[in-house]
Amino acid sequence: MLVAGDLHSRGAVLVVDAVTGAARTIADDAVYGSLAPAPDQRSCFVLRCGIGTPNRPVRLPLDETADSPTVFELPAPGAVAGVPGRLEWVETDVDGLTVGGWLCTPEYANAEQPAPVMLWIHGGPHGSYNAWSWRWCPWLAVARGYAVLMPDPAMSTGYGHAGLNRGWPRRADVVFTECETLLDDVLRRPELDGQRTAMLGASFGGFMANWIAGHTDRFDCIVSHAGLWALDQQHRTTDAAAGKMRVHLHEDDNPEWYRTYSPHYAANRITTPMLITHGNRDYRVPISEALRLWWDLASRWPGTPETMPHRFLQLTSENHWVLTPSNLRVFNQVVLAFCDQHVRGADPVPDVLPW
Repeated sequence: MLVAGDLHSRGAVLVVDAVTGAARTIADDAVYGSLAPAPDQRSCFVLRCGIGTPNRPVRLPLDETADSPTVFELPAPGAVAGVPGRLEWVETDVDGLTVGGWLCTPEYANAEQPAPVMLWIHGGPHGSYNAWSWRWCPWLAVARGYAVLMPDPAMSTGYGHAGLNRGWPRRADVVFTECETLLDDVLRRPELDGQRTAMLGASFGGFMANWIAGHTDRFDCIVSHAGLWALDQQHRTTDAAAGKMRVHLHEDDNPEWYRTYSPHYAANRITTPMLITHGNRDYRVPISEALRLWWDLASRWPGTPETMPHRFLQLTSENHWVLTPSNLRVFNQVVLAFCDQHVRGADPVPDVLPW
């Protein structure tokens, strides 16, 4: 059997003997998927990608070892000639535990021109920042002049049961402690500007964005896409309600967890400008989460409407993801413009979007 999966913020391909169960790793330097044995039975065709490279079809010999895999790239459209910045793996220590992530930095960033920094927290929570994404592509932000830190904190895949269970069930404080510690560590670099920062996340990352907004004011702005807001509401209305209620129970039976981790309890403490984006056809995190978050922010704003810093981008034809090319362009333009406004002092995002 050929088996592919996440491994240590990358991925791996294993050859498994179906009779004995013996396994041998033949590649672990990138993310591999869509495995298909070649006719010669001595190699396989796979799609290979990483944070800096989109999926490319390759042929991988089955007699290779992970120490020195021979990867033969096949001719195909869709190659990216190069990314507009540097990609680096970074690590830090959190109470004796190594937590790592990918750091994407503009080429020009230096002590004289330090880059503002975005912290991205991935969805899932059982997921990993290990592969190329056209929907959440850090290189768009890097091309705009930002450095992007993409950690793999507690509950990330590719680190065994210990990684999955650390911070379970969905403990936002554990995840943020690990992400913030790694962020603080990289901000010691002179080429990064710790005084200009933003935080972004989608799905579970959006939940983290909403929770972080009520527990710190260290970021200049926060972007939350498809984020959970009121967990007692979301756990009953998601299409994954059975699993959510089984794990987290009813709020009357588990009041301390809900009180600690449902972001809406900290609504009064939010002072950071927030951009909320959501798809109307989202069944995993229903639009009601964004509508309630927006109302809680807008109704609590003490000033006049035109001075309120929060914004809401409602994507009426999208689901949990932003998939339509035209909508994806608008989404990225709005996200970057909102961050430019609050992180870099650019002009406000216009009420009527020009994109």
